[in-house]
Amino acid sequence: MFRHFHLSNIKADFALWFVAFGSMLAAAELAAQQTSIAEIRRDSPVSFEKEILPILQKNCLACHSASQANGELILESPQAMLRGGETGAAIVAGNGAKSLLLALAAGQEDPVMPPEDNKVSAQRLTSNELGLIKLWI
Repeated sequence: MFRHFHLSNIKADFALWFVAFGSMLAAAELAAQQTSIAEIRRDSPVSFEKEILPILQKNCLACHSASQANGELILESPQAMLRGGETGAAIVAGNGAKSLLLALAAGQEDPVMPPEDNKVSAQRLTSNELGLIKLWI
């Protein structure tokens, strides 16, 4: 009728609860950092040089350029993005939704980019900037 409470059971139950609670907090924190990706439609193609590169120059290239390739990732050209860095290709040609660049910039995966505490004053990309990058990819 009564369950015997052994200290080892209590410790194990607490450890499981602590891990589960920590996972829930991490998921909630990541969800709070997410930026929606605007659905942009247009008839003309997106220009990398005129539209995408300025966004990257403003918020990404201080850390992901040929001279400062954090994570071995260079975002200065489509070819460099396809090569990727330590974690693989930054973009999947023709599939923005599966591109790591978009997932990290939108806060859908860790590490969220740019990091909040960055030293170059890079800002999180807006919903429209993310949508334009997705359309370009």
